[in-house]
Amino acid sequence: MKGFKANLTGALVGTVTPFCSCSSISLLIGFTSAGLPLGVTFSFLISSPLVDLASAIVLASIFNWQVAIAYVVVGTGGYVHWCADVC
Repeated sequence: MKGFKANLTGALVGTVTPFCSCSSISLLIGFTSAGLPLGVTFSFLISSPLVDLASAIVLASIFNWQVAIAYVVVGTGGYVHWCADVC
């Protein structure tokens, strides 16, 4: 898998994993050592601490689900598109 689909998959995996930025760095090193493309690893690295299930639930409880869904879509879509172009 390459390109936008691969980056989106990396971002979605990062979204559902409960890793902070410290543990995401060690996973990034493992991903690059395993030969994953740089764009996929960056998509995971950015999405893992930024867009997670807990932040979506907190946003939904404070505001509503539309705001939480918009946060997740903008959070994953924006840099996935950038990583697909740059990396």
